[in-house]
Amino acid sequence: MAKTPSRSDQFQSLYNPRTNMEGKALGSLEAMKYLSDNNIPFIFLTNGGGKTELVREKDMSERLGVPVLAEQFIQAHTPFKQYVPEFEDKVILVLGGVGDQCREVAESAYGFKKVITSADLITATPAVSPFDEMHGYYFKNTARALPATMNSTCSQSGVQVSAIFIYSSPREWYLDLQVITDLLLSESGIFGTVSSKNNNPDLPNKGYLQDGQPKLYFANPDVTYATQYHLPLICQGTFKLALEGMWKGLAGTELVAKQHYTQIGKPTQLQFEFGEQSLRSVANRNLKRVYMVGDGPRSDIAGANNYKSPWGSTWKSILVQTGIHEAGSVPEHKPTIEVGNVLDTVKWALREEGIEV
Repeated sequence: MAKTPSRSDQFQSLYNPRTNMEGKALGSLEAMKYLSDNNIPFIFLTNGGGKTELVREKDMSERLGVPVLAEQFIQAHTPFKQYVPEFEDKVILVLGGVGDQCREVAESAYGFKKVITSADLITATPAVSPFDEMHGYYFKNTARALPATMNSTCSQSGVQVSAIFIYSSPREWYLDLQVITDLLLSESGIFGTVSSKNNNPDLPNKGYLQDGQPKLYFANPDVTYATQYHLPLICQGTFKLALEGMWKGLAGTELVAKQHYTQIGKPTQLQFEFGEQSLRSVANRNLKRVYMVGDGPRSDIAGANNYKSPWGSTWKSILVQTGIHEAGSVPEHKPTIEVGNVLDTVKWALREEGIEV
């Protein structure tokens, strides 16, 4: 090793994403140890979620054998914390994930104070979903009483929802699609009501989404993901496609055309901007160059290639052959370079900075 890097202007940073989320990718243990030992700042940017960043901190530190802090984990839903000032004292609906874990993330990790789930809604109003084979089994231990509406002008006692956040892949699509649709058709987001403006040809968008309905916030745009199963499995991005198709069939309008929802997660500009802000905090300095390492051409590579840093940093994308992308195939989005494993990405980035390893 010809030269040991340090926190200098020579080597600015390395941005390390989902490839190492489980700490199993080839070369990841050695790579993380090298970065940690040499004080090279890095973060994990992943489209996964469903747990608090503190849980991720503990899991990853044990897997990698190096100290990893919660602030180094940017999950798909981590940027949702930015919306706390807007919705802190308003009722929000959180969907997705296992049991009550996403509600726990929203409350304990991010600071939202009035969080409800579809379990709460179906427990209070069982008729919203007549197919109840799974409801008692899945929801009985997580449901809470609904908060009183904050709108004194409400004609009904239904809870008023100000925003809908999809944190992770929903487990009960039928119920969650029904609940979202009811709220998008409601009057001022009051569950159980119907807006009188709906399907009015004299109003913009035929009157749909013109009556104070809650906006949607999606965390993960991925439509499939890889597991031990030999075929891709659908996930949150596919749920959004299902909602869009259903809405088009019911309302005859495009949900996306009205910009009624916000999409974060890789490869969006919002996610990468939040990630760079976090990396700057970890590094405690301005960044000139950032190296994005990942195995997903559509998320990692496309995101890094298209990202426009508000701080003026230059981004380079490194595609590793340890996950979604297979060696020898032509990636959909061309990276700066393609390498065999995670440790090789660190070596290449250091050489780019004039440091021989």
